[in-house]
Amino acid sequence: MEAYVVFYRLRICWQAGQRMLELETDSKLVVDALNGRTKLLNYTSSFIHDALSLGSQFPDISFSYVSRNANNVAHELAQLALSLGEEIIWLEECPSCVAALVEQEKPCITWTI
Repeated sequence: MEAYVVFYRLRICWQAGQRMLELETDSKLVVDALNGRTKLLNYTSSFIHDALSLGSQFPDISFSYVSRNANNVAHELAQLALSLGEEIIWLEECPSCVAALVEQEKPCITWTI
């Protein structure tokens, strides 16, 4: 499922015009496959292939592993998504239920220009 979600996120970012992307996931197996450190030989491999194919169109993209307990925003957004009956994409601001968590995690973000 995580491999599909990575591909889906890439599609959303591409459609939104985002061309510089650092994608983080709590699946080390998926990150290792995306970064070419391992090969998956199951149904997941087709999503990895699709993600890499789309990812090659981004001029600046990286995939990294972040442990689940170090990414509270993603966890809360996933919990919120389970309770919604429709697809919602936030591009400019985050839902109020995770705003405080975003503020807490902001100091951990480093920007490179």
